[in-house]
This record gives sequence, C-alpha cells and structure tokens, in this order.
Amino acid sequence: MNGVNSKANLSYTTCIGKTAPPNQNPQTSMKPTLYAFILLLTACASDPESIQEPADQGPDMAGRADLGSNSDLGLEPDAMPDADTDTPDSHADADAEPDMPVSKGTLMGSFENTYYYLAEEGAHTGEATEPLYDRECNPVATVSASFANAACIEGSARLDDGRVINYATSCSCGGPCSFCWAVMNPATHPWGMGSRGNALEPLRSWAVDIDVIPHGTSVYVEEWDGLEIPSFDGLGGFVHDGCFRADDVGGGINGNHVDIFAGSRSLWQALENIFPTRTTFNVYRDSPRCASPSR
Repeated sequence: MNGVNSKANLSYTTCIGKTAPPNQNPQTSMKPTLYAFILLLTACASDPESIQEPADQGPDMAGRADLGSNSDLGLEPDAMPDADTDTPDSHADADAEPDMPVSKGTLMGSFENTYYYLAEEGAHTGEATEPLYDRECNPVATVSASFANAACIEGSARLDDGRVINYATSCSCGGPCSFCWAVMNPATHPWGMGSRGNALEPLRSWAVDIDVIPHGTSVYVEEWDGLEIPSFDGLGGFVHDGCFRADDVGGGINGNHVDIFAGSRSLWQALENIFPTRTTFNVYRDSPRCASPSR
C-alpha cells in the first residue's frame, strides 16, 4: 500500500469532544487521511474554537497527506536539474587546441620600395611628334613627347587606340627611348609583360634585382597584410594579404630595392599616401601565407 492510504483509519477528536470511531466502511476506509480531515474541518467550521488537537500521531501529522515519491507526482527522477552538473560545453574552450601563429617565412632582408605603372596616352597632351618603334624598326605609333617620356620610364603603356605596348629589347632604331616596343595581346597581357614573358599583375608584380630575389619568387610583406587597397581605375577595392611575386626587372633596380607595379598612375599616387617611395619593409620568402599569391 502506498503512502496515500496508510493513515486512512486514524481516529480524530470531534468538535464536541468525542472521539470519532474508526470508519468501518471498507470503501470509506480507503479514502486518504487528508480527505477525512477536510470533512472534519467542514463540520466544525461554525465553531472553530471547539476543534481539539488530534491524538499524537507521531512525526507524520494525521492531517497531512503523504505525497509519496516524485514518480507519484508525475515527475521523472531526473526532472530536477543538478546545480553541480557541468553543461556539455562547460569545458569545451579548455580542451580546444590554441591556434598556432602562421610563419612569415624566411627573412630575406630589409628592402626599399618604389612604384611603376602603365602609362596612359590619354593622360598627356601635346603634338604627336615622337615615333615609337618595334624591334624591326617599324613605327608602332607616333605620340607626344610628354607621353613618350612617361612610356620610356615605365616600360609599358596604353595607347589611345587601346593597344598595350611593352619594352621588347634594346635597339638602335632611334626615337625617344633606348629600346624598342612590342604590342601585347590584350587577352593575356592587359597590363603589360614581365621580364620572362609573364603577364604583369597590378599590386602583385614586383620588378627586382634577380641576383637578390630570383624571378618568380613569391614573397611576403607583413605591413601590406590586411591593408585595404583604395579603388581607382578598376583596380584595388580589396584587402591585401601581403603577398607579391618577382615578375620583372628594371634598369635602376639594384640590390635591396623593389619596384611595385601599381597598375595605374592614380593608384600609384594613392599608395604614396600610405607607403611613400623609399619606405623600408622586411621581405620574407617561402611563406606559407603566399603559396600561390593571386587576386
């Protein structure tokens, strides 16, 4: 028998001082003690002072129903939370492996920078008097002296008709430059050509001294990593990862000097406000950050 019916036959002192006999009705005897006590209180409601204390029933008062176990109340044994129990993720952070810093690579040394870009004929004015020749001494174009001077310095240029021309080889055909020109395929070399026939890539390609940085070497510069590149002339507008590549050479590029290909004159001028010419950078090779630098 469960705890609810264990005290059903206890006797009580009535409100007139008499002891109520035990209930002999088998059906009534099965009712809970609490129910019997409620009936007693109802009968004596008109004279509450006449209610007398029931006989000593021990630690469990006769007027209190035994509520039984959690299962009797419809509660599962594990329904109550354990305040001392750890949550599943309470030690997740403690068990996690710390992130290891990614190596910068092998330090090659400290280098100074300059910039170069694709000269645009449309940015110059003046009478077209200066011929530019290919390696067979055939004229490629006749341009203004101002534009010819810029093209000779930069080594690559875009003509008003959309053609991109690039340094080809030294020659003695005459003209404003000491070299001759080659017309580029716009599909493969839209920004000009590097020293090994490779396409130049703005904000990736460097002209270098190949005795210091071999051609094709990928390099990493920490100061450029995370730099937000301003947007000009369809270039920039992204966050740089600090990775560059040795793609080109130049007549004035010697020792620890690198010439960064900015792409356009406007972007070069913007970069001068961030890292001016002759800024010094530490340059790293074999960096896992630059396995294949690309834009």
